[in-house]
Amino acid sequence: MENSDIVRSFKTRFIRHRTHQHPARVSYWRQLKDSTPSDECIGLVTTHLWLSALLNSPKPNTLYFDPPLFEQLLDQYQQNPMEMTADQVPLLFNRHEFWPHMESTAHILALARASQVCSPGGPSWILLDLTVRDGSLKSVEVTIPPSCTFDNDAFGDLISFFIGALNQIFPGPKLAGASSRVQQRTMTLVLPEPFTEEATLLVLMAYTLGKFLDQAIPGVDVKAMRQSLCYYYNQALRCSDVDFIFPWAGLTDTEGTLMTENNSDKVGRRRFMLTSNREPSPMEMFPRQRSYSTTLATAGPSEPFFLELAQLHSTHPEGILLETTGRSVTDLKKAILLGEFPSLDKNFPGSRLQVPEALSLQEYIDLVHDSGGPESAASLKFFLLAKHEEKRIKLDWLKDAIYLQPEQLHAGFDLDSLTLSSFEAPQLLKPGVYYAIPDPRFSLTTRNELDINLDGEKIGMHTCPNFCIMTFSGNNQFRLLVFFPRNRQREGNLWRNTAELSEMKDWYETFLTALRIYSNQAPSAWQHAVEKTLEALPNTFEMASEQRNKGGHSSGHCIEPIIMNAVFKIMRRIIDTTPGLAKYRGYFFHLCGMNLKLGTMNIHGRMDNNPMEYAFSLFNFVDWYSANPHDIVADIGWTANPNRSMMPDDLQNSTLLFRVGPLTELLRAAYTKPQIDQYCSSYVVGGLRSTPSAKVRKGCGVVKAQAYPKDMILTYRHQNQVSAWGANRVMKTEPRDILDRLLAAKAIVCYPTGTISAFKSTLAKGWSTIINRQSQLPIPARKSPEVVLLTSVLAYWLKSLIKRPDEMGYSTEMAKRLQLIQNAERFGIPCLRSASLDDDGLRMNYRVEAERFRILSLSGLTVEAPVLPNNIPFQAIEQPDPLQSPPPSPPQTPPVNQLWPQSSQDFLETLINVHLPRTLWSHFTRDRLQNSPTALRLRKKPLQKRQWPEIVEPLNTLRELENKFSDSFDRLFPANWSITQPKGDLVAYERDFLHRIREHVNTKPAKARSTYSSELRRRIRTMLMNTWDYLPNVHSHRIWAYDPGPAGQRIFRICPKSR
Repeated sequence: MENSDIVRSFKTRFIRHRTHQHPARVSYWRQLKDSTPSDECIGLVTTHLWLSALLNSPKPNTLYFDPPLFEQLLDQYQQNPMEMTADQVPLLFNRHEFWPHMESTAHILALARASQVCSPGGPSWILLDLTVRDGSLKSVEVTIPPSCTFDNDAFGDLISFFIGALNQIFPGPKLAGASSRVQQRTMTLVLPEPFTEEATLLVLMAYTLGKFLDQAIPGVDVKAMRQSLCYYYNQALRCSDVDFIFPWAGLTDTEGTLMTENNSDKVGRRRFMLTSNREPSPMEMFPRQRSYSTTLATAGPSEPFFLELAQLHSTHPEGILLETTGRSVTDLKKAILLGEFPSLDKNFPGSRLQVPEALSLQEYIDLVHDSGGPESAASLKFFLLAKHEEKRIKLDWLKDAIYLQPEQLHAGFDLDSLTLSSFEAPQLLKPGVYYAIPDPRFSLTTRNELDINLDGEKIGMHTCPNFCIMTFSGNNQFRLLVFFPRNRQREGNLWRNTAELSEMKDWYETFLTALRIYSNQAPSAWQHAVEKTLEALPNTFEMASEQRNKGGHSSGHCIEPIIMNAVFKIMRRIIDTTPGLAKYRGYFFHLCGMNLKLGTMNIHGRMDNNPMEYAFSLFNFVDWYSANPHDIVADIGWTANPNRSMMPDDLQNSTLLFRVGPLTELLRAAYTKPQIDQYCSSYVVGGLRSTPSAKVRKGCGVVKAQAYPKDMILTYRHQNQVSAWGANRVMKTEPRDILDRLLAAKAIVCYPTGTISAFKSTLAKGWSTIINRQSQLPIPARKSPEVVLLTSVLAYWLKSLIKRPDEMGYSTEMAKRLQLIQNAERFGIPCLRSASLDDDGLRMNYRVEAERFRILSLSGLTVEAPVLPNNIPFQAIEQPDPLQSPPPSPPQTPPVNQLWPQSSQDFLETLINVHLPRTLWSHFTRDRLQNSPTALRLRKKPLQKRQWPEIVEPLNTLRELENKFSDSFDRLFPANWSITQPKGDLVAYERDFLHRIREHVNTKPAKARSTYSSELRRRIRTMLMNTWDYLPNVHSHRIWAYDPGPAGQRIFRICPKSR
């Protein structure tokens, strides 16, 4: 029989069936309007659409089983599995006759209820897609309802019955034998709450229609799909004559493309008196969220992990971390700003600044320049009191601000950090670098909001002494830390969380002991590897200390994972059974990876749309799938960037900022009162940090949230720290849903970057000019409390231009007592009260009682931080008085230890190893420098020729000028540390670098400065000869001189040191 004859026969049988005749179709219309379609109604609509697609297709590639047929087929098979025939399934309508005429790659589709597979009481619709190639079943894809407790064993039985029934009714060989291996892929729907039966059904129907027409479905709007389906039913099935015409009226456009996210104007205007049509709730002031499907699990080693992660109730017990077991989708939606809101308050902070006389950013800049510029004498009180012509200025950040449309922005998720905590060491799969002498820079010294369960006691992870023992991945992005919770000690109001040398020594000696024990237990094939490892490691902790490099850090040793896994187990037994090591019992591990965002972005379609599995496969040096998912925590970042192709010319360079008020209101549903991080001291725009309410944290495992602008890269981020379950679900959320909500709440504003830059530059120049004028005051006046206090205020404001506000206790006290915060909120710009400032504008008024401010105790101190580890508090050293009285007798040359104290050596090392390379590279052509983390790190180190390709972009080569090192040295370190009439690059070099040396020399007694300068110059040259390979060829007022080469190439001239 020809295919067309089979279609006509099936069509006739289908229409004549009693459940498909006109009286039944009229009753189905009422069911559709009431949003309560029966299985027969769904069977009629979907089978009718499938038949319409068949009539439009020259050769079918899909065979569809509707809900009533699927149930009847399984019932018949379970009653008579060995002798079942197609004639025993009346609803089949002989559709099995299509099978021999299908394409070589065919799909068997089934839309069915499966209450035994899904959560009881919830939506139970599933969509099956069986891929058959050349008559053999290759894969099964199942799409399940959202937040469904999926019973994989019950589904295995269901699919086995279905395939068995198909083997009985299909002519020809069996689709799959009892021992056939069939790959399974589990998909889940992502829908906005509430998850109703009708919404699930409508979305699954949209995906079913997409498979009929072989069209991808990016997303589904439930309301639009309901309207389209009713329109089509009214046109094709409600009347007495059934219409099978394609394209489908209302469901597709004129080209036959499915419309699942919106309706055409004609369809949208039609009113069917649907029960679902009602007055919108306050929640619906926001754009409707998208509905779509995403991968839940695919066949392979990760399948059990992600199937368990999809369950609403975990089968794993609580691990070492507390409050990470919750799996409430409702609470998680609230935590990522997609929850329900009863209202949205519009009376945000800053609304009182929106008055006609308030200035926009550009108007403020223009007013400053019209008044003589930021460096003029007339603008002195302008920047301190925010007054112009004796009237207070108000700055409105939202005046002339731009609210972008959704299509003008990109949005996406990324994995910023990934951590695994456990009592037992993670199962290593790849070699890592082990450190005999831990680097204190890699320790955890700040609060990470994670709490651990230590014998029933809740303690903060950051309160435990810890150090890093291993690193993994490039640039040491992952670190394995060991914590000793029983060694916790309070130091004042803080906890000691940096390990002592005795603790590091005990750990390393235990490690060596365990390694020696394993050398006697290792299989013969591993004996040589263990002995070689023992040979490479230092024999004692003291020996390891002597092998550190000049920076005081250990280089580490790369060790096989098999060896490390065995040694860690032996170490546990040693510590648990040795009385002298009892204080270390209960130690635990914390594996943390940071700065992962650029390598873990959620790219659509990658790793089968499973971003968490992609991250695990990328960082596969440990077995993530064997870990307790409650102990895996990730920082998920949501980022928005301008879509330059959709931006006007004047916004090609633009800056996005958060509005604090709307963002705080959106967070209010799930978080405690946030801590605001002002942007340029503004309380209208900026960032914030918050922790979830106790209910939300327990419900979904969210640990904290942070939102911050990053105007250096035209970006702003919203970041959540969540458990593995939450991270998996958040990364599968449509990022544009969050973007739509933020834009609807007007929580994002846009400014031209030039305006933001000019505003910051204007404030910085104005405040810096005041400090420069203070420096011209007499010494006694400069040291007066009133002048120093004003300088501290200006420094506080200057820092706010580039970082979040200073939260140190002394700064907070100053801001509170001088009402800096209240003034910024009231006027929109940092300023002082008029009564606080003295008449000359260079000092505070005596009535302020400046001497009572504790921040003054930090003035006149030099913090020598570069020579100390990160974990040691700074030691403040008082500066010597630069104007000491001359001695009564001629001075004698001081001894070497007096002429060159330790503070001078520290200054020299910081100058040559940090400030000099940073200054030199700052004058290199920006677009020819690499921006990788390695390049940024190397630009802060001595110049080495071998590092040139890692710092500079290709097509930039070197030309060495022999015997020119001394000439370049003399240009960079001139007599008296000053360049006569500097030009070009040397202007900034004179101001930023040589000025630093002059200030240091001026701290010495006047009579000793000449001798000290000579010694300093000699030591600078010696250090350069010892640690540097070359200096740039300073020529024609350019620090990095070069010769042009072919095809845009530049040949930079350098001066190598003499060999």
